[in-house]
Amino acid sequence: DPDWTSDPEPLAAFDRFSQKLLEIENNIMKRNKDPSLKNRNGPVNLPYTLLFPNTSDYSREGGLTGKGIPNSISI
Repeated sequence: DPDWTSDPEPLAAFDRFSQKLLEIENNIMKRNKDPSLKNRNGPVNLPYTLLFPNTSDYSREGGLTGKGIPNSISI
């Protein structure tokens, strides 16, 4: 919703944040395609997607994807 605020300062901050997420997304995709990084795909050849922000997908379809930034991580 583009009308959530008309204040230019938070709008600019949101744009910077969105651009940074796109950079992270592109970096993960680039690393997944690099054959020298053997730990990126694993033995079943599925690309790494756990911390993938997926900000370029505008379909907004929900569901269990195994993608995204989790609320918490337990080690």
